[in-house]
Amino acid sequence: MMRLDSFARGAAFAAAAAAAWIPWALCAGAIVGRAPALALYLAMATALFAAGIAPRGTRRGAVALAVGGLALTLALLARSATELGIGLAVLLGVVRGAYLYRGAPSRTLLREAALLLGGLLLARFVGGPSPLATAFALWAFLLVQSCFFLLRGGRATTPTRGAIDPFEAAQRRAMELIESRPP
Repeated sequence: MMRLDSFARGAAFAAAAAAAWIPWALCAGAIVGRAPALALYLAMATALFAAGIAPRGTRRGAVALAVGGLALTLALLARSATELGIGLAVLLGVVRGAYLYRGAPSRTLLREAALLLGGLLLARFVGGPSPLATAFALWAFLLVQSCFFLLRGGRATTPTRGAIDPFEAAQRRAMELIESRPP
């Protein structure tokens, strides 16, 4: 699987995922119907994108399986394509911001909100009921998500093992002080 650790690679994945949707819609849509075919395709695309953006040293297969399982669960629970799209966007944002690329909580929340809302709004703007319009919506959303690496300075970083968050370090020191005081 291709690493999606730059804007250009993410944009290429977005184009490939959008282009592959049309044959998928024609083949799988004829067998199971358009709505289930779309739900399954979006779940698979989300899992592959999450695995592709995983930083070096991350087990990408485990990321794909975990996100894929959660995405399929969302696909079963969602009542509409809009609900599914929002749910999968939130799943991608949580996985990317909380597990794959940890950072300052306020900055991470702001960045993820901007990317996800921007991607969803652009997808809504270009999307429509036809398979071609759906492909454009998928491309637009994933293209905006590829901007993640432009906002991070173009490099993927992994959280260092054993590094303690400053908040956790302060909490540990406070607990040590509280526990060391005589009653």
